[in-house]
Amino acid sequence: MNMYSILVLICLFLTPSTGLKMTIGNCVITNVRQDRPSVGRDHYCMQVGRFHVCKKWQCPPVACRDDRGGKGNCRVCPGTCIDGGKVYRQGQLFLSVDGVNMCSCGNKSIPSCSRQRRVTFLSLCLM
Repeated sequence: MNMYSILVLICLFLTPSTGLKMTIGNCVITNVRQDRPSVGRDHYCMQVGRFHVCKKWQCPPVACRDDRGGKGNCRVCPGTCIDGGKVYRQGQLFLSVDGVNMCSCGNKSIPSCSRQRRVTFLSLCLM
């Protein structure tokens, strides 16, 4: 049984007419016939079969006076990046919030991430 089949089994009650959403791990899941979930935090979303899957996290506090906008809604200090609610230094390599790809903190406070490995529900929400 593949991850999509497991997700379908977990989310059987999410029919287009119900408008319900479910939380599994750090993810909010809704049917694609609904709008993407509003998670009220910084987040990363993908579509898995007939579901929107969005991982959510809180932005970490900013420890400098000259902060700026980074990727998403979080503020960052110069020479740092934020991904998945964690702060990384410029040049640092780290595992992407998607759980499978690698990122590097670039010089403009925006992580540069590979897209070589396939993101799955399991890697995004449960690892």
